[in-house]
Amino acid sequence: MVARARSPISRELVNDFRANAARLPNPVPAGEDPKQYFAHAYAKLADHLKVYGWFQLQVVILAYDEQPLTFRQALDGLTAENYGR
Repeated sequence: MVARARSPISRELVNDFRANAARLPNPVPAGEDPKQYFAHAYAKLADHLKVYGWFQLQVVILAYDEQPLTFRQALDGLTAENYGR
């Protein structure tokens, strides 16, 4: 979970990030999971500014779009994550 402010300024900034990300080629091969690809190919990706930048923009966009959990939902999720319930 990522804490963030939802203000007109942050919304405008994230919209700028979306526009920039749309101009960059998606480096993830078709059919691959972006998270797994990033973890597997990190050493290679970090050397390419546009490729690494695309991933960084995606992280910010996904975090901004994530719906915040209530305190109760967060507690319930901890049980499921840690204890497989």
